Amino acid sequence: MVMLVFVRRLLRKTEVEHEFRTRTYAYDLPKLRRIATAFCAATAFVFLLPYVVIVISSFGTVWSTGWLPNAFTLDHYSRVLRDTGPIHSSLIVISGAMPLTLFVSIFVGQMSRSVPRLGFFDYLSLLPFVIPGVVIGFGLTRAYGSLVIGGIDFARTALILIVALAVRRLAHVVRVVAAGFARVDRSLEEAAWSLGASESKTFADVVLPQLRPTIVAGAVIALIKLITELGTTLILYPLGWETMPVYIYYYVSEGQISRGAAMSVILIILVAIGTAVSNRLNGNREVAIRG
Repeated sequence: MVMLVFVRRLLRKTEVEHEFRTRTYAYDLPKLRRIATAFCAATAFVFLLPYVVIVISSFGTVWSTGWLPNAFTLDHYSRVLRDTGPIHSSLIVISGAMPLTLFVSIFVGQMSRSVPRLGFFDYLSLLPFVIPGVVIGFGLTRAYGSLVIGGIDFARTALILIVALAVRRLAHVVRVVAAGFARVDRSLEEAAWSLGASESKTFADVVLPQLRPTIVAGAVIALIKLITELGTTLILYPLGWETMPVYIYYYVSEGQISRGAAMSVILIILVAIGTAVSNRLNGNREVAIRG
C-alpha cells in the first residue's frame, strides 16, 4: 500500500494537459520490420503453446512419451457436458457479480473524482488485489458465516459467492474505470452545469456516454477474472454451487487431466463468446453515435 501511494503521487505529476497535437511518425525499415515480426511471432507461439496443449489433451486418451496422444476421443467432452451444473453455476454467479463489480467501480471512480478527500476508498479497493483469495474467503466466512437475511442463511446460498467474487476482482475493474474517468472532459460537465443541469443528469447524459467504452472494457476484464477465480471459490462455494474452475481443480487433482482440459476449453469458449458480444455491442454504440 505504501508503494501504491508513492506511485500514485508520482503519476499525479504527469497529469499535464498539453495544448499541442502530436504527429505520428512512420519509419520505413523493412529489414528491422521483418526481424521484429519474427520475434513477435515466436513470442506469441511460446505463450500460445500451453493452450494448444490443453486443446490436444482434451481430445487425447493416453499421452505417453510421444508428441501427440496415442488416440483421440470425444468422450471427455460428452462426460463433462452431461453435468451442466458447473456451467450453470458459473453463469449465474457471473450474472450477479459482474453488475455489482461495475456498479461499485463506477461509484468509487465518481466519488474519488468529485470528492478528492474520499480518495482513500480508491486505495481500499486495491486490498483484495494484494490479499490472497484464500485469505479473503476465510475472512468472509468468519465475518458473514452466521448471517441470516429474511430467514435465508447467507453462507448457504450463492449470494456469498457473488459478493466474494465481486470483492476479489474489484481492483481490476476499478483501475480500468479510473483510467476512463481520467479521460472525461470536464469542460462538457461545466457546460451542462452552466445550462442548469443537475449533477445526476450531468453524470447520466455527459459522463456516462464518455465512459461507455471503458465500462465495456471493464465488463470484459470482470468476465475473465470472475469466471476463472478459484482460490476464494474453493473456500466459500455452497453445496451445489461448484463453478467450472472448481471442477477443473478436482479433475486435475484426481489425475483426470483430459477431462479437466475439456472443461478448460469450454471455459475459454464462454469467455471468448462474452468478449465478442461485448465488443460487438460497443461497436454498435460507436456506429450509432457517429450516425
